[in-house]
Amino acid sequence: MDKLDKYVLDSCQNMHGKYAIVTGATGSIGFEVARFLMLLGADVGITYRNEEKGIQVKKKIENEFDRTIDIYPLDLCDLNQVKQFSSLINRDVDYLFNIAGTYHLPKKLIDDKYEITFLSDYLSVSILNRTFLEKYANISIINTGSVSMYYSKVDFDDIMGLNIKNKTVRYGRDKRLLALDTLNLKEKYPNNRIVLCHPGVSATSLFASSKGGFNKVFNALIFPLMKVIFMSPKKASLSILMSAFINLHESELVAPRGLFHSWGLPKNIKYRKSLFNSSEKKKLSEIYDQLL
Repeated sequence: MDKLDKYVLDSCQNMHGKYAIVTGATGSIGFEVARFLMLLGADVGITYRNEEKGIQVKKKIENEFDRTIDIYPLDLCDLNQVKQFSSLINRDVDYLFNIAGTYHLPKKLIDDKYEITFLSDYLSVSILNRTFLEKYANISIINTGSVSMYYSKVDFDDIMGLNIKNKTVRYGRDKRLLALDTLNLKEKYPNNRIVLCHPGVSATSLFASSKGGFNKVFNALIFPLMKVIFMSPKKASLSILMSAFINLHESELVAPRGLFHSWGLPKNIKYRKSLFNSSEKKKLSEIYDQLL
């Protein structure tokens, strides 16, 4: 047990008897969240796109805690799978940790309709949230944003960002949509815990060349340097995990406490005014059904 394990045990309540679903748990941060939940005594289900990776993560966590973990197939780029996902789960769900997503991918249309980052980082997550909120009355939802959501704008005439050339700008814009949608859901479901968080900056598997966003030169030269400068995925995962426990006001989210909220242990911080935008929230709510 290291100091972060001890921090979690000292800071979080026991989760025995609770069931948590963690999307993206075959990646760096998602794996650490699933592991921490097991450490706290929760029953955990994780999702995978690659079955082999899902089985590997399942065995790794089970071997450490000598308890069973459930695995489910889920590809956020497959809307049919997203809409039917909750039917695979045969018990009540107490927590949904939305961590899966894509980053810095070339522009691509899925089913000749949805831009890939828009679909995986915003629309599919929003559908999962609504499905689970309707099915599980007491569920808590934790949505994972990004530092980049602070610096992005939404053009509702180009809702999928098809005219955006920069991959990072498109990613940040989709995370901003998720932030706005989180606020809309908080208003619609006031009795549920619905939290936006972001993990800060960490060198995670999202940067891997195998994900399609960065080339091998970047991974050989820059990625090792990022591991030295930025937080480990384990430390970055704390803001997501602690979103299930920290007491928050309506206008607060959970993020690292350090410089620019990019490093450090988690704390509650106020939404920036640029995110707490009533006109954008209203517009997104008005057009949501058209996106489907």
